[in-house]
This record gives sequence, C-alpha cells and structure tokens, in this order.
Amino acid sequence: MEKENCQQTLSQMPKALASVLNSVLTSTSSLPNCETGPNQNDRAITIGKPPSAIVLNGLRDIAREASTGTEVKDENLLALLRQHFGSRLVTRQKTQEIYDGDGGYDWRISGYEIDLDGLDNQEMPFFDALEFFNKPAKPEAIAGCFAKMRTALLRRNETEQDIEILIDTMVDLCRPYPLDVILSVTRQWLKEKKFFPIPKEFIALCEEKILLRRALLKTFEECRNPLMASKREAKQIKADPRLGIHFKALEKKDWLPCHFEAWIAEAEKMADMYASNGNNTKADEWKAEGEQRRATWQS
Repeated sequence: MEKENCQQTLSQMPKALASVLNSVLTSTSSLPNCETGPNQNDRAITIGKPPSAIVLNGLRDIAREASTGTEVKDENLLALLRQHFGSRLVTRQKTQEIYDGDGGYDWRISGYEIDLDGLDNQEMPFFDALEFFNKPAKPEAIAGCFAKMRTALLRRNETEQDIEILIDTMVDLCRPYPLDVILSVTRQWLKEKKFFPIPKEFIALCEEKILLRRALLKTFEECRNPLMASKREAKQIKADPRLGIHFKALEKKDWLPCHFEAWIAEAEKMADMYASNGNNTKADEWKAEGEQRRATWQS
C-alpha cells in the first residue's frame, strides 16, 4: 500500500513542478523591465554613502590650513578620499622622461589619470571640497608674495621699471593657482634660490603642486549625475533676497569651507552696503559680525 502511494506521489511531481515553474514565469513577466522601461533615465542609482564624520572633519582641517597658507599635501587628501571611496577611486601617475636636466637623465610626474565609478548626490561634499582646494588666489595676495621676493632676492640687472612690469606679468600668470600653492612655492624659492624668478620657473613649480587636485576636480565634475545635481541645488540652496547671492541650507555642523566662505561674505557685503548708505552704526555691527563669523570658521 505504501509502495503504491509512493509511486503515485512520484508520478504527480513532474506536473506539480511544471505548474510551479509556469507560475513563477508568469509573475516574473508581469514585472516592469528595469533596463528598457520608459523611466530608465529618471531612476536614481545609489552609488555610495554619505561621508563619515571623520572624513568630513579631515577635509575641514585641510581647508583651514589651506586658507591660512599651509600647503595641501596630496598624500593627506588622497588618504581621506580613499578612506571613503576605497577601490572605487583609482589614481595613476603619468611620468615624463627628462634628458637635459642638471643631473642628466631624470623623470618627473606630468599628470594623473583618475578613475571613479560615479559620484552620488550624498557624496557631493567631496566635489565642494575639491572646488575649494582649487580656488584661485586673489591678485593682491599674489602681488604680496612677489613683493616679498623682490625685497629678499637679487635681481638680474633689471631696472625698477622692469621689475614692476615683471611682477605685474607674474601676478597675471599666477591667477589660476590657489593661495597655498603660491605661498608654498614662494617659501621654497626663498629658501633655495638667490635671484628673482622668471615666469617659466615659478609657474613650473606651481604646476607640479596642483596636478593632482586639478585632475581630481576634473574627474569628480565629470562623474556628477546631472539629474541628482539639479535636485541637490534645488533642495540645499536658497537665495538671500537682500543680496541676490546663494547660500546652502545645511546644518552648520555639516558645512564645508565654501559654506563658511559665503556666510562670512554675507556679513562683509552687508557692512559695505550700510557704509555706502551712510549708516555707520549698522556698518560697524555687520563688520563685527563678520569678524565673529571668521573666528568661528577658524576655531
């Protein structure tokens, strides 16, 4: 009897399996096609995760030092990026062989190739930080560096007028470089050289120090998702109707250098506005507010 029941059960299994398989195929075919659906371009693909507090604090520390003229070290910046992105971020050095150098054959880094698999909306603070690290110095700060070298270094038979023209040329050519890069090259030149630099010599040293930052910013900019970036701007930025400038609507604990910079600039512009209208009391109040905000950022 048991044998007959077992045989009967075995004979029914193929039909049961076919029924289950048909049910699975039917339910699967009713699902939307994720690859060819009409809304494929509108789907938000999560690539990464928000940066940790440790990484954000590290970026802020580097930015504070850069704003005071301390050079941004490539190895420190890369360490923070790799701490977050891991194997998603790949950097390769491009080298150039030199045969006519002072010591004969040599090589130098001529650039970087950066690979990143994408930049999610919640990873955009890294793009903000790289923009800040690549921000050009103000012309008056550049002129101050060359004025210092003009006083401390020897000159090659140039007249005072020649030096004035040379400094103006140098300031114009150095506009694309951040302040920490120009200050670092200035200190290096004062330590190692005795003559005032010519443009080619000074620019070459600036280029060496900016190569990685520039390559990182270019890659991160290319990896931004345009749809996510527009949503981010709409959500996080609001306009100040008094000044017509933009501020990021974030909690202050999440601010990056660019946010503090806009916050400080607001107070400075308000002070200038009241001063131009003859309201010195309000101008002094906003000036004090600006100094307080700058102290908050540097603390």
